[in-house]
Amino acid sequence: MFARELHQNLAEPCIAVQSNALLELGDLCIKYTNLVDRHLPVMAACLQAGATTVHEIHFLEGANKSSATALVRKHAILMLSGLLLQDYIKWRGLLFHRFLVASSDTDEGVASLAEMTLCGPLLSKNSKL
Repeated sequence: MFARELHQNLAEPCIAVQSNALLELGDLCIKYTNLVDRHLPVMAACLQAGATTVHEIHFLEGANKSSATALVRKHAILMLSGLLLQDYIKWRGLLFHRFLVASSDTDEGVASLAEMTLCGPLLSKNSKL
C-alpha cells in the first residue's frame, strides 16, 4: 500500500502522502527488511521524485512542483543513507546511480545533501565507492 503511493505515474501525487509513505517504508525496512527489500527500487526512485525523465527534470527547473517535491527527495536521501549506514539495505541495482543523479539535482539543497552524504558518511562506511 505504501509503495503504491510512491509510484511516479500517479496523476496527482500528494507530496505529504508520498513523504509519509517513504518514511513508513523506511521504518518497516528496519523491522522487516526482507519484506520491504522488493520495494527498494520504488523507494530509490523517490530520489528523482517529481520528474520521471531527464526532459521533465529540465522542464520543471524553477517551477513550483519541483520545489514542492524537493521535500520528498530530501527525505529519500536521508532515509536511504541511514538504511545504508546501518546495513539494512545494500548498494544494489540503480541505487548508487540514483544517488549520483540526486547529487546533480536542480534544487541546490537536494544536490548538496546528496553530495554530503555520498562524500561523507557513506564514503567512510564503504571506501570502494
